[in-house]
Formats: sequence, structure tokens, C-alpha cells
Amino acid sequence: MESVTAALNAVHSPSTSLQDRKSANEMLENIKHSPLCIQTGLELLSIARDVNALFFGLSLLEHAVRFGWNDVAQPNKLLLRDQLAQILSNQAGSSLPPFITQKACAVLAQVAERMWPVEWPEFDTYLCALFAKDPASQERALLIYKAIMEDMFIFESSIADTRKKDLSVSLMAITLDANVLNHVYCSNDRASLKVSKQTVNVDYVLNVIRADPQHKGWMLRLTQNMIAWKKDNVSTSTSKKLIQLSLETIGIILHWIILEGIQSSNILPVLFEFLLSESFQERMAAAECLSALFSRSSLVTEELFWPAIVTPLMEGDGFLLSALFRSVQAVYSCQNWDMVHGATNTQTLENNAYEYLKKIAEIVSVFGEHQVFYKQMTQAVPHLERYLELLVYFTCHPSRTVSSLVVHVWAAVASHPLLKDAPQLSGYRLKLIQFCIQRLSEGDSEFISNVSAAYDSSDFDCKQDRTACIASNGQRYLDLLRFLMLNYSIDVCSMVQDFSRGLLAANPNVQKNEFGFIQSESATSVHFENASTLIEHVMRNLDHDKVVAQDPKFDSALFNLLSAYFQDILAFESMDPIVRRFLMSAYVCIAEVARDNSILLTCIEKIVNCVTFTLPDEVDFIQRGVILREETRNLRMKAATALIKLAIAVPDMLIPLFGQFVQLVQSFIAENKVTQAERVKLIEFLIAVIDSSSISASEKSAMFASILEGYVQEWEALDPTPFGSSDSLLGYLGIRKLAATGTMTPDGLTEISKWQQKVSISVRSWMSWMKRTTGKPSLWTPYLACIAPGIFVITQCIHSLSEPSAWANVPVHLHLNMVISEGAKDAILKKSTPKIMSHEENKIKVFLHKTESWIAGMREACYSVMGAMVSSGPTFCKLPNVYNQLGACLFGPFSSHLGTLHWRTLLGTVIRPLLMNCPMEARGLVFSNLFLKLVEFMKGMLAAEWEVIETAKQGVENTVPDEDITEDEEPSKEVVAEKLLRDLTRVFSDLLVAIVSPDQGKPANVGGGGRSKEKPVLQIDESSIYFYVASDQTLFAALFGCLLQVMMLKDTLASRKALTAMIKCLPVLVKTKRTDVFQYLGQTVMHTCLELFHDGYFQEIHNEAAVLMCDIYVLLRQENCSSAFETLVALPGMSVERLQAFDIAFMQPGKMKRDQHILLKDILKNIKGASLSETFKETSGKIKMKPVLLRNQKVRDLLEADGDDENVNILGSFF
Repeated sequence: MESVTAALNAVHSPSTSLQDRKSANEMLENIKHSPLCIQTGLELLSIARDVNALFFGLSLLEHAVRFGWNDVAQPNKLLLRDQLAQILSNQAGSSLPPFITQKACAVLAQVAERMWPVEWPEFDTYLCALFAKDPASQERALLIYKAIMEDMFIFESSIADTRKKDLSVSLMAITLDANVLNHVYCSNDRASLKVSKQTVNVDYVLNVIRADPQHKGWMLRLTQNMIAWKKDNVSTSTSKKLIQLSLETIGIILHWIILEGIQSSNILPVLFEFLLSESFQERMAAAECLSALFSRSSLVTEELFWPAIVTPLMEGDGFLLSALFRSVQAVYSCQNWDMVHGATNTQTLENNAYEYLKKIAEIVSVFGEHQVFYKQMTQAVPHLERYLELLVYFTCHPSRTVSSLVVHVWAAVASHPLLKDAPQLSGYRLKLIQFCIQRLSEGDSEFISNVSAAYDSSDFDCKQDRTACIASNGQRYLDLLRFLMLNYSIDVCSMVQDFSRGLLAANPNVQKNEFGFIQSESATSVHFENASTLIEHVMRNLDHDKVVAQDPKFDSALFNLLSAYFQDILAFESMDPIVRRFLMSAYVCIAEVARDNSILLTCIEKIVNCVTFTLPDEVDFIQRGVILREETRNLRMKAATALIKLAIAVPDMLIPLFGQFVQLVQSFIAENKVTQAERVKLIEFLIAVIDSSSISASEKSAMFASILEGYVQEWEALDPTPFGSSDSLLGYLGIRKLAATGTMTPDGLTEISKWQQKVSISVRSWMSWMKRTTGKPSLWTPYLACIAPGIFVITQCIHSLSEPSAWANVPVHLHLNMVISEGAKDAILKKSTPKIMSHEENKIKVFLHKTESWIAGMREACYSVMGAMVSSGPTFCKLPNVYNQLGACLFGPFSSHLGTLHWRTLLGTVIRPLLMNCPMEARGLVFSNLFLKLVEFMKGMLAAEWEVIETAKQGVENTVPDEDITEDEEPSKEVVAEKLLRDLTRVFSDLLVAIVSPDQGKPANVGGGGRSKEKPVLQIDESSIYFYVASDQTLFAALFGCLLQVMMLKDTLASRKALTAMIKCLPVLVKTKRTDVFQYLGQTVMHTCLELFHDGYFQEIHNEAAVLMCDIYVLLRQENCSSAFETLVALPGMSVERLQAFDIAFMQPGKMKRDQHILLKDILKNIKGASLSETFKETSGKIKMKPVLLRNQKVRDLLEADGDDENVNILGSFF
């Protein structure tokens, strides 16, 4: 004991050297894992007077209880329990510091979770006696009681899993009033039937678990005591502390207590009163209680409890809605509700007041979503208009965060059958429409009210967080507007039209450029851009039948309103690019809605005029070599995109004009009126007309050939010399010349730029056009043989640049990053790429940056084209020498240097469609060649890359953190590397899962009406890829070996997918009746599952691992295969006798799967290392997230990682 005391003194003494403190700390940590842990803790608890020694003693006891309870002797368990209980109940406990008291309460709660009620039936007696003493003892009793409930219902705890039934029944027994408990467990009404699903010994519950069979229960006790403490005239700090702790405890109780308990305690009026408390902490705690209650399944369906629960929520003075109204008034210090609206738009709340307002908004949100608008309720709740008034108030609040907390509730309103035509909504429609228009038009601009700007400054630490909130809210406002359109079309259309007319009206205060046009980054420009989205949304969600005169649903008022608006828009003329971009969206909407040939032609004419739009100094820009301004470029591309939208919306109306469109596009190209990128868009427009129309396949093919053959010939004539080798490509890119001379001439740069643009446009043309015809590969059948060879050559040459040998003769400072470009890295980090200024000293840097971006863009475009080609299936497979060419693109000396980003894209874009669309006649070549190469390569690559990540993490863990690093700093390159590796792992996992997952058949009575209760029948399609792979021993071993590897990689999402796939395909594998498959399942797969089951990182998928092991064991036993049994017997600490007993219980006829899982977990629990499984549970627990805005989560958002980074391979020596 002297050595422990000395070590504690050394750790806490400021004069101790760093090395001595480290040695002392290591000694103390070693005690936790030694057999003396419990003994040392008890001795320190009995003799220590120093708070540090007491705290360390409690820490030892906590470690022993949580991680080694099964190894503690029964006398020591009783001694530990009694000693802790005595310390907390005697007078000396009152003098202990709060952190010691809280620690002792937490440890005693852990003991109670393991001993109560069987080994400690007097626990409730002790707790009640403790609560009956002085206020300090009451606080300790509440801390113990609260800690047990947190472990059961809020935090993650293995004890909650193993003793859930005992603890839940015990907690219910001591929390409910005696009358309620007797009624629930002893009567034959609905409530007792619900509870009777669990076998409960009523006498034991009433007479043993409870301290007093007639006592009022903790729920009622806390309610009555809070009322008494609140009436305390002195209102001491102790009383406030007890009220706060009681409210927090009740907040947990309300997560799970039955409604009878809420009814008997009459807690709701008390909580409503605390919503108006002067104490901020009490108000917030009461609000948390209500939020917990409302988060449960709907209360409004329980008609039995309406008088005691629902009525207080909705009706009368002093109840929920009244309390919420008064709470908002109090926040703004207003005498009545009418004054609140004015204060809301002029007054900015700060600190506690603003936090409480957000909490009220959360209550309104949860109450509406789970209670008021619960879909299965049979009648609308009373006083709905009062709730809607609150909902509208918070929806239209100037704070984006407050609005975001409630705006999603309108989706529940929109989808509820009882509220679709509710008259209560009518009075708020104009305000909601106006607010949606205002917020959607503001967008991400800085030109908002001062109050909104102040709230933004308080809520968001950076622009990215603010933008994310605006984007999320924007979609919800659009959804709300869609809902309003269904019921109030005329009101919505009228207000949106008034808004757009106001934008088009002359405004002398608008910021303008040198030509007198609206400045591109001004508030007006942002309003125009957002107004385009707004009009598109409104018009597309309009019921078009209402404006068709022949339709029964025709609405003449709406028709006249839209007709007047269309005439105004079509008659409006402007040369301003910003205004014309807005008009472009309106033209497309008008053409879609009107469905009139004359209006359609007018719209097309105006859009086509925008395709060739130029400012006065940009005329003949191509011949003069002038670069178009950004405003002009955006307008022209938007016009070309508008034509494509029209082609998709009304293709059959455009087909008669197709020949004229072709001539028009050809004239634009011949007269140099459009750029090459615009040419691609215009051809895409023509293709969209063909693809979306209802004409015959032969007519489509003829039209398609008329516009495509010239470009195919141009592609075939492209000089292949630059892509003959990596050296040749570096020469054409100018890298060789730059390495030789150190400079680049303007003429040389221009020549390189033209060549790059020519090649890039050619490849991107195929990419855009093939994407436009997705699902119709027959159109491309005549041309794939001409396009594919060039794409393969370019891809292989670009890949060859990844080899270090390609840069052997190039100075290091001129090397390009072929793994990931700066633009791609910035896209991953979700930040904008800084523009490199082209000063004289930066010319080389600018040139290299542009070259790197060009290569990255070409690579992605080639991948997209290859993906589109392989998706055509049989057509692609019949191309000459196609698989050799594709294999040369994918596998070579460059493969290991491509990097995770490019392999991820290849897997998702090219390889997956290649394998999944592979026809039967080509499977032998594809799977035995390309697939086996892929599996072998990916296994090695993933193993190596994950090892690098794990090594880097261990290095970080062993490094002292730099306190100067702030949370807002960008993630490091290691984070980017991990993000890319996780993405690659998940994409590869998806590919493997897609191959091995068998098809699930439909139930036999699928057409019989109603939902079938029969389980789907597993069907094996012998023509499927899965059956083909399972039938080939080499492919089977390669595929499932890779799947098992993915299961053990440190990415929970990928591992869970692999586990689920194994579970699904297991019955089919067993049906093969192959001995080698049985041995593989019983040995290799079982070994992997056991290793995963004892790895703390994978604690979230331990259940899936147990399911797979159970299924393997059962299926193999049914096939008289003992390999799974032999695997378990070979485990350290396992005996044949014990396993035989397990086998008898496990294979009992009629044994439920859930019971089998419990048996398996139980038999593995005492295996060497399994006792450490609790180590990986969170000490403080993970609280369920509430619907609040999350901020400063950059690294977490990037990685989407699950669990801890630790990996303790408990069974490493065995495997």
C-alpha cells in the first residue's frame, strides 16, 4: 500500500520529473489489470483520507466491476457493495468532494446493475432510506438511481444487454406507484395483456424488489418532492440542485415508463410550470423531459389516456400549448402574443434566451412529428390551430437554426390524410408562401436582415456550415411550397409571379457593371438565380390538368393567371445576361405548362438567341481570339442546357422540327458562333430529342446516324501519335521541352492548349452523349468498334504516366501528382481551390497545375466512356480483342501506382458494370482472366494501404498532441488518404456483395392481394453470376477469400455489408453439397467470425457475426459436417464436454434463432480474452443524437468512420 501511495504522490506532485511521473502512472495502470485490483481498491476506500487516493481506489473498483466482475469472489462482491453503501449513507459521506461522491455513486450503480434484485433484493430499501435523510443524501440516491437508468435506456452498456429483462422489470417495479403496479400486473385489461408478453412473478415484483409493497414509487416521489422544493421560501442552492437532478432523472424515466405511470404521477402540469421557471437550467431540464416524452410512439392513439395526458397537452389554461406560448413571450419580455411577432423581427436574443428558444422549437417539432401528425391516429387532436400557430411562428423565425428545427414537420402535415384539406391551414397560407419565397430568394447571399445575420454569426463558425444549413433548409422550403401548391395553387402562383415581376422592374439602386448590366455577384443577381429555381419548382409541381381546357379539373382562374404571366415574360426584352438567365428558366417552364405549338416556338426562338448571345465587345470572339466573360459563358451554357430540358420535357412536340434544329446547329458551328463545349451541348440537345421521343427504333437510328457519323469520322482521324507512349505524351504536353529549356513561349503554350482542348472535347463529347442515352445501347451499336480503341489507347497512356519510370528524365520540381490532383483533394475536403495568379514567377506553376488538371479530367472522362460502353453488354463483348485492350488499361506496371482514388472510380464506373452485364458466353474469359487479376491485386493493395493507415495512427497515438492545433484547421493529408481508402474499400465491398448475393424470390401468393406473411423463397438462377462463381472452385476461393478480408478491414460499413452478404448466400452454398465448401465455411469463415467477434473495433456488428456463426453451425450440423464443432473445440479454454452440452441445447427442436444466438454468445463469453470485450464499450456512453444542428464535424464527415481505432486480436495466437 505504501508503494501505491508513493506512486499517487509522485503523479500529483508538481515537482516530480516527467520520467518518474510516467513510471508511477504505468505502475498504477498495471494494478488495474492485476489480481490485486479489487483488494487494493477496497483498502484505499477504507483507510485513505487523501482525495486522490480515494478517487484512485474508486477507479480500481470501477474497473474491477466493469471488466472483471465474474472473477471477483462472492465475499469481495458483498464487501465492496456494503462498503460503498456505508460510505454514501453515513455522515462522513456528506463531507466528501462532489467528484468523489459522484464517482462512488457511479460505482455503486454498476454494482447494483449486476446484483439487483437477485443478489441484492434490499437495494430499493437502501435507496429509499438514503433518500429519506438530509438533502445531500437525497442527491446521492438520485445519482445512483439515475445512473442505472442511463446505462439501461440511454448509454451503451453490455449489462443492459445481458440483464435487460431483470433490470427493466425491477426499474418498473420501483418507479411506478403501488396502485398502478397492481393494476398493470394483476388485472386483465389491455395494459396487463401488453406487459404479460414477459413472464413476471407478480408477488416477487411487489414484495421483494420494492422496499415497501405499498409505496408510491420514484416517479410520484420525485414529482411531489419537486413541488415541495419549489415552494421552499428560502429556495436554497441545495433545493435548486435537487430540482435540477430530479428533472434530469424524470427525463430519463419518460423515455420508457408506461403511460399509467405518467397518468398517476400527474407530472405534466409540473413540467409545464417549470417551463416558466426563472432558472435557465430548470427550464431546459423541463423541456428535455417533454422532448423525451414526445419522442416516444404516439400518445394520441391511446384514447384511454386522453383525459390525463393528451388533454393537458392540447387544451386549457396552463397546459402545454399555453405554456409554450407564454415561454416565448417570456423569452422576448412581451406582455402578449401580438407583441412577440414585432420583437422577433427586430430583437436578437442572446445566450440563454436563444438556447431556450431553440429548445422550445425542438419541443414543437418533436410534438408535431410524433404526436399531432402521427399517421395512424383516427381523429385530429383538439385545438390544432393553436399548435399550427406555433409551428408557423418557428418556421418563419429569422434564425435559420430555429427554422431548421421545425420546417421538416411540414412533411408530416403534407402526408397526413386527416390534414390534407384542414381549414386550420388556410389562415397561415399567405404568410408561409411569402416566407418560403423570401428564404429561397435569399439563398446563400449575405443580403439578409440584421437579425438573421446576427443569428448566423452566433450559430455558424464558418461559411461551409452556414451553406450546408441553407441547402438543407432550402430543400425543405421547396417541399413546403410543393405542399401549399396542392391546396392553394392560385395563391402560390400569384405571389411567385409578383415576386418575379418585382425583380424585372427597373431598380436604380442595383449594382451594375461597365455595360450597365447587373453585377454578377450582387444581391440582385443572387435573387434572380434563386428565383429561377423557385419558378421551376412551382411550375413543375403544378397540376397541369388544371390549365388544360378540355380536362375536367380545368381551373379557369388559374389558367387566366398563368396566361397573363406567360405573356408578360415572353414580351419582356433585356440584353442583361443575368436577367436573360432568369427568363431562360421561365421559357422552359412556360413551354412545359402551355403545351402550345406557337408558345413553344416563341420560347425556343428566345432560347436559341441566348445560345449565341455576346456583349458588344465580344462579337466574333472566336475569330478575334477573345475570351468570353463569365456572365456571357454562363448565359450561353444555360441556354444550351435549357434546350436539353425542353427536349426531355416535350420531345414529341420537337420531333417535327428536328431537321430545322440540325441545320441551325450546323450553321452555328460552321459560322463559328459557338465554342466547342457549346457544340457538345447542342448535339446533346439533338440526341435528347431522339432519345426521349416516342418514334420507332429505326427512325431513331436513322436520325442518330445523321448527326453522329461526322463526329465518328473526326474521332477516327485523330492523330494517335501523342498517346503512343508516356514519353510521347509528355512531349505533347510540353513537359519535355520545359525540362530541357526551363521556359515556355506564348506560342508554345497556345499550341499545347489547342491540342489539349481538341482531345478533351472529343472524349468529353462521347461521355456527355453516351450518358444522355443511358439505357439505350442499341443506338451506339454501329459506333462502339470505332470509339473503343481510341479510348483504350488514351486511358492506357495516361495510366502509364503513374509509373515512376515515366518521369526518370524529368526534374523533380516538374513532376505532376498523378495520384490525386489538387482539385480532387479540395473536392474531398469540400473547400474551394485557390486560384493561382499567373505572375511571371508563377508561370511554370500555373502551367503544371493546368496540365495536372487536364490529365485528371481526361482520365475521368475516359473512365465514364468505358463505363458507358461496357454497360451495353453483348454489344461491347463482341468488339474485336476488346478484353485484351481493357486488361491492358487496367493491369500493368502502373496498376500499383494509380492510387486509391482512381481504383475507386474504376471499380464503380467500369469494372462493376463489366462484371454485372457480362453475357454468359464471355464469362469464362472475363472472370478467369480479368476478375482473378482484380481480386489478387485488390487483396494485396487493400492489405498494404490499411497497414499504412494503421501504422500512421499508432504513430499519432504515440505523439504528444500539439495544443496549438485548432478545431477549424483543415484535415491533414492522412485524413484524405484514409477517406479515399475507406471509399475504395466500400466500393469494392459493394462489388463483391453484388456478385455473391443470390436473388430473393417472391412469395407464392404475391398476387393474392394484401401483404403476404410468408417469407421469400430463396431461388437459384443457374444463369446468374453468383451460380457461375459458386460452381468454379478457383473463382469461389478467390471471391470469398476477398470477402472475408473485407470483413476484417477497419471499416464498419464495408464489414457489415460483407457479413450480411455471407449470411444471405449461406443457404445456397450449403445446397451445393460440396465437401470443400463445408470445410471452408466451418473452418475459414468461422475462424474469421470468431476473430471479428473478439475485436473491439467491430462491436457494432458483433450481432451479425454471431448470426453468421449460428447459421453456419446449424446448417453444417444438418449436413452431418463437424467442421464448425471442431473449430469451436480448438478454442483456448474450450472443453469437449462443455461444447457437447452446448450442442444439445443449441440443436433442440423448436429452438428460436434468438435463443441460439444467446447460447453462442454465452459459450464464447468465458473464452480467453472475451472478458475484455467490455473494454470496448464507451465509459461515458453514447447518447442518442437529437435533431439539432451539428457543427465542426469536418474530419468525422470526411471519414464517416465507425467505432474506435483499437484492434486487440484476442485470438491472434490461435489463428
